[in-house]
Amino acid sequence: LVIQLKRFTFGGGGMLGGIMPFGRGSGFGYGHFAGKGMGMKGRGGSKITKPIAFPKVLNLPLSDERLCVYELTGVVIHVGGSATSGHYTASVKKVLADSTHQWFYLDDSHVEKVSE
Repeated sequence: LVIQLKRFTFGGGGMLGGIMPFGRGSGFGYGHFAGKGMGMKGRGGSKITKPIAFPKVLNLPLSDERLCVYELTGVVIHVGGSATSGHYTASVKKVLADSTHQWFYLDDSHVEKVSE
């Protein structure tokens, strides 16, 4: 399951982009990311900076009363103030051999362990 929340506004009130739940250096706080381009040449929009909280585990009920359970395993982060420029990083959760997990922060060729 992939969820993308729109996090940019443009002159007509339209939006483009998304939110991701962690930022570099401070554990997993709230950061934001945005899709690049999307036909918005010359109109970078404004980043919406209001944080949105969401759970690490998402329980979605189905119409037949069953429950789908999704666990957060990765996040793409856009660093920059415009939907048409910036830099992308990621944080991912790796399941280890002993069934525990470790989060990693990835920035180009730089990879570092981070805490949840």
